[in-house]
Amino acid sequence: MSSGRPDAHVDAMTGAAVTDRVGRSLSSSFTDAYGPDDEPAYSISQVAQIMGVAPSALRYYDHEGLPPHVERINGVRVFRNKDFPWLRVLQCLKNTGMPIRRIKEYAQLCEEGDASLEQRYELIKAQRQAVLDQIEQLKFYLRELDFKDWYYRTAIAAGTESAVHVDEAPDMEPDRIPDPQEATGSEAAVGCKDDDCDSGNGDDIRPHVPNPADT
Repeated sequence: MSSGRPDAHVDAMTGAAVTDRVGRSLSSSFTDAYGPDDEPAYSISQVAQIMGVAPSALRYYDHEGLPPHVERINGVRVFRNKDFPWLRVLQCLKNTGMPIRRIKEYAQLCEEGDASLEQRYELIKAQRQAVLDQIEQLKFYLRELDFKDWYYRTAIAAGTESAVHVDEAPDMEPDRIPDPQEATGSEAAVGCKDDDCDSGNGDDIRPHVPNPADT
């Protein structure tokens, strides 16, 4: 999630207000207009600044009914500390690929309280698995980039790509990432990192990863 910066003026993990001078200054004028001093109020642009997102994204969420119960005073959106935990979850779900329709479903289930605990858990569990699948796919792509990193560093050091040659067996799986240890060229294995090259990666086939939209 692209959550708030380290100097964020609201703790995005808890929604608690911070009491530093800059934090008070950020919302003080808006609070003066829309809330008491002991309950800070934030405009949509201030929330966007705190969370590190575009104001247009927050407006889109609001248009879609997310988050629920955004307060309006004279037509102006007014965010409170209590809104930040939901905004954090919303950003997490959206940024990990959950479709808006599923996020709406989750929000509606939250409105039902304890009666929907198991249904909400199933949605979160499925999204968690989707994220784990994404991580596995990214690990595969990272191995590909590690190999190309080695390839170009070796070629640049030699001054020519002809110095790098990878022997690929005729029966090698077409989707397998070549292993620098199978290559010839100066410092052939320099691209290997950690344990990626220990076993020859003969079975390093890109995993099938379901589309998060299908979860």
